[in-house]
Amino acid sequence: MTDSDHQSDIFKKVTAATYRALAHINVLEISFSSQYSASQGVQELIQFEECSQPKLPAPNQAFSAKNRDIIRGISDSKALQLRYHDQALHLKSKPSDDACLRIFDALEQARCEALGIQKYRGVAHNLNIALREKCKKYDYANIKDRSESNLDDVLHMLARHAFTGEKLPKSAQHLVDMWADWMTPRNVQDHLKTMSDLIDNQDEFAQSARALIQRLNLNMDNEDQQDNQQDETPDDNDVSYDEDDNQSASDQQNQNDGATPPQDSPDEDIDQETLDNQLDELQDDNSSDNQNLQTLLQEQSQARKKDKDQFI
Repeated sequence: MTDSDHQSDIFKKVTAATYRALAHINVLEISFSSQYSASQGVQELIQFEECSQPKLPAPNQAFSAKNRDIIRGISDSKALQLRYHDQALHLKSKPSDDACLRIFDALEQARCEALGIQKYRGVAHNLNIALREKCKKYDYANIKDRSESNLDDVLHMLARHAFTGEKLPKSAQHLVDMWADWMTPRNVQDHLKTMSDLIDNQDEFAQSARALIQRLNLNMDNEDQQDNQQDETPDDNDVSYDEDDNQSASDQQNQNDGATPPQDSPDEDIDQETLDNQLDELQDDNSSDNQNLQTLLQEQSQARKKDKDQFI
């Protein structure tokens, strides 16, 4: 085995362990595929589906620091989805219209990421690297008109900033600035600030996300309207973010149907012995990747102790 292969194996081991620590699932098989590039991974960050065996991009042949950083960002993003996202609740609340669903998913992704950023300092760094790579992929730093971008990407960036206060990468900030004059009259920033108080409750957050989509005058549920307004139902191609669309829709939220959102509990976390064992297994390796993992596990251990004290 070459030195490069050895370092790659260590990186995979540490990244997988970090994934499990963030997701709070100790028994989870994680694969790395050379057919799944880091570039492809950043395009698929906002994607919710059941996955019993998570897949991550394999390090490239050059084993560059940049490539490793991007993979860490993808890994953290997916792990936070697994930790904080309830797919059954998501399916119940999601809009039927494709364009609205992309916005709904983007807001949910921002919620999951914000919860991770609040608990673990290193997560923000990794997620920003992945976001910066996505902006590079779509050349968002150089766009001249907002029609060259996706509204769901903009709302994901705005939401994550509103929920965490974390500064956006320059390329992401440029995209947000391009949309500022469209967002301001629709009071998007104010609505996102309200949503920031709901990130611990996916059900209430989802209802507020639907209200925001209504505020943007987007047709969420084409199928529902087909039953009530068969002659007036627009198709998916009618969904637009047109400048002339200045009539605000109602902000009335859908009634909460009583579903109980998943709540954090110390009993559901990885136990202290497991965390200590993961640290012990990697104690002899002084690589920066293992040091990053040890820092993350120690932060998680401290966060868990703090949570436990609150329940006593």
